[in-house]
Amino acid sequence: MKGYLAIFAVLIVVYFLNLTDAASKPLVIERKKRSFKSYFENYFDEMATSACVAMGSKRGLYFAVRRKCGSFASCKEICTSYTIRRQAQIWDPSKLLHSSCVESLHIYKNRPSLADNKKADTDVNKVGLTIYRYKTCNSRGCGPNYCCCTGLP
Repeated sequence: MKGYLAIFAVLIVVYFLNLTDAASKPLVIERKKRSFKSYFENYFDEMATSACVAMGSKRGLYFAVRRKCGSFASCKEICTSYTIRRQAQIWDPSKLLHSSCVESLHIYKNRPSLADNKKADTDVNKVGLTIYRYKTCNSRGCGPNYCCCTGLP
């Protein structure tokens, strides 16, 4: 019986030593440098949606819609299409959203990724991500790769 008590006492001491040792070490979270990763699926969609919302001037939903290079449809036509109006309706799926185009954008995808600057001023005076604003919803060429749309039910 004494042998079991001795083993049990040793286990308790080791357990408490591990607790105090773990508590004395600060938790270090590694952050990866030079990455377009975020908490969401596609960083470029996030950039486009954020830019669209920032350019908006009235209340309503704002959303970015991907546009294929060389598409014959303008952003005005894409934003007001039946398919987009149906997909964007989040309040009452039985009704179509009354949507319109706000802007067309080109998100440049082959830009350098700058280092994380949360703890230090890294990669200062360097150009990273870039967005071109067309100031029109009527472009049909291989320019805009995102359409900024808005709508109300």
